[in-house]
Amino acid sequence: MEGLPIDVRLRILGNVLKHQQNDLKNQGSSLKDSSQRSKSREKDAEQKSEGSANERAVCVVMSKDRAFQLQECLRSLIIFSSTTTEKGKPQGFHSIYVLCHVRERFKKSYERVRDRFPSVKFLYDTKPGDFSTNLLSLVQRHSNDLICFVVDDMVFFREFSVEEIVESLRNPKVLGYQLGLHPNVKYCHPRDAKSIPPTNMEKCGKESVCFRRILGTGDWNYPWNLCGGTYRGKHVILILNSISGTDNTKKAFDHPNNLEVNGNLAVAKIGLGEKHPLSTCPSQPVSSVVTVNRVQDIYKNRIYDLPKPQTQDIKKQDGSVESLDRLLWEGYQLELRAYKDAKPTSVHVGMLALERSSTCTSSTLIGRIVK
Repeated sequence: MEGLPIDVRLRILGNVLKHQQNDLKNQGSSLKDSSQRSKSREKDAEQKSEGSANERAVCVVMSKDRAFQLQECLRSLIIFSSTTTEKGKPQGFHSIYVLCHVRERFKKSYERVRDRFPSVKFLYDTKPGDFSTNLLSLVQRHSNDLICFVVDDMVFFREFSVEEIVESLRNPKVLGYQLGLHPNVKYCHPRDAKSIPPTNMEKCGKESVCFRRILGTGDWNYPWNLCGGTYRGKHVILILNSISGTDNTKKAFDHPNNLEVNGNLAVAKIGLGEKHPLSTCPSQPVSSVVTVNRVQDIYKNRIYDLPKPQTQDIKKQDGSVESLDRLLWEGYQLELRAYKDAKPTSVHVGMLALERSSTCTSSTLIGRIVK
């Protein structure tokens, strides 16, 4: 270009620079599009990963000094979760564990329950810290499974599908499946307040509904629940890691009540609640928490006061762990049909419906369903 006039040379250089700018702009746009496509692929892969729940679900029951209630929890849990699919394939929880803390006076009763359910694995707290150690070991072992948490005063009275629980957690927006909830829950006993169900519940599966937690109150907006809450194992690990904190202490989940309270804080802290705004539950009631005694002193949780006994026979049934422990040895069990017929409007109920386990001819009903 040295022989060209200066004005022509400037025009040519201007055009060259213009084309170079356009090329850079196009390259930047291409890189931006590529980055967006990459992010989109990562998001799709992440959602696919979140939704690809394993076929297995395990159950972890937490128990303390309540052998009679644990027996009835396990008995009813196994009865109503051990069903078959439409194709005739047996289904149920792959494994059931009991994390238990037992005082000396109740050890023989727990041995009796353990002997009755040989397929259930019992893990005992024998020293401080055992609960968190045993829990963490179980969760790490089942990090690729679904983990259902149950407390020993839960009782089940209607069939539910473990297969449907697994299927509902294939939805990446779902955080967990709540066996303790159903659309008719309208009262929150622990808070003594209304529990307003979310609007716009959607049917998911044959026997379940899906809901957005933030649209409900009380039990409906309680993402981390040990009364029948089922979660992905990898999420449970994230929650436990968040609870333990940077100093790697396990004291923050060394007790079921601490685990539940701090677990809900962790769900918010690490963004699981925002990332997974939905939960699912049965479309009909399948369980109740028989809240007639308290075995911990960390929190003063509300319990139902049973009516004063009227006869000598019913004096054994005052709801205390000692009275209920005697019922274990005298051959009583909970009358499951009574809990189903009660049509509860609260997760927690204050009712003892008892029958003789041998003949099932003598039954007694005391207490009430709701406040």
